Amino acid sequence: MEKKQTLHILTRVSTKPQTKKYGLGIQKNQGIRFSKKLGFNYKVYEERGISGTLPIEERTGLSQVLEGVMTGDVKHIWVKDLTRLSRNNMVSMTISHQLEKYGCKLYTENGEMDFTDTTTDLLYSIVSTFGSWENKIRRKKSMEGKVKHFTTGGWRGGPFPMGY
Repeated sequence: MEKKQTLHILTRVSTKPQTKKYGLGIQKNQGIRFSKKLGFNYKVYEERGISGTLPIEERTGLSQVLEGVMTGDVKHIWVKDLTRLSRNNMVSMTISHQLEKYGCKLYTENGEMDFTDTTTDLLYSIVSTFGSWENKIRRKKSMEGKVKHFTTGGWRGGPFPMGY
């Protein structure tokens, strides 16, 4: 009897406060439903409060999945969307190279990505680059808002510094 395939589900939220909310659970449940739809077993990797901009070696879940890809143990990966995989162009390109080299399929809530197809590789590159760009824009706006808040006398909370 042939061994049942396994879908490796990678979930991630970027900040510690998000770990107390619903994002990880939603991603996990969607991945499990997807694995059942494919008729696969599943294994879940959670990255709790881990930025998608970090290098691979600083992301335990992603490191484990990619190590499995290179050993041939991981052939199917699911992430909710590509921003859960990475928001760093160099990491995204490394991932796509590894998935193509080792014949691993990537699934998102929008479908399957087969990296042996050149069109898939192109679309992955475009979407990943856009995710990285969007993250930089969002950070810039956030910093501008914080600076404006402080320069107009705003306080972000915490104890007041005595003597001021």
